[in-house]
Amino acid sequence: DYNVTRDLYASLLKRLDEANLADSLEQRQKAERFRVLEPAMYPQQPAGPQRLKLFLMGLVLSVAAVAAGVVAPELINTSFHRVEDLSAFTSVPILGTVPLMVTASDSRMIRRRQWLGAVALATGVAVIFGTSYWLGAGNEQLVRRLARPGSSIQLR
Repeated sequence: DYNVTRDLYASLLKRLDEANLADSLEQRQKAERFRVLEPAMYPQQPAGPQRLKLFLMGLVLSVAAVAAGVVAPELINTSFHRVEDLSAFTSVPILGTVPLMVTASDSRMIRRRQWLGAVALATGVAVIFGTSYWLGAGNEQLVRRLARPGSSIQLR
């Protein structure tokens, strides 16, 4: 019994020393003081995204993407569409040509492409007008900046 009691006493003494050590560390950290070297200063102008610059960058990037989409297929296409193009490319005599034969399915495909192009154009215009309205609805400052001097824009 004596050995068990002595081991229990030693373990309790060890836990007491650990608790005292933790308490002294906590007391020292409370004593640490911080002082402000430089006070915080309010900015001169409000911080936030520069909407006009973002709008112009988006416009320029979208025009560049459209131009790249139009020009890239022409640069990649290496086929010959006219006899003169082929004769300018090679010195071999041209014996004959295959005329363009438009079938009924080709006509339907051309009409379908034209219809899809018109729908895409109308959708694009609607998206541009909708986005412009959405951007301008709550941003009277942006509308004033984009308005030409002397224009008769009345904001409520």
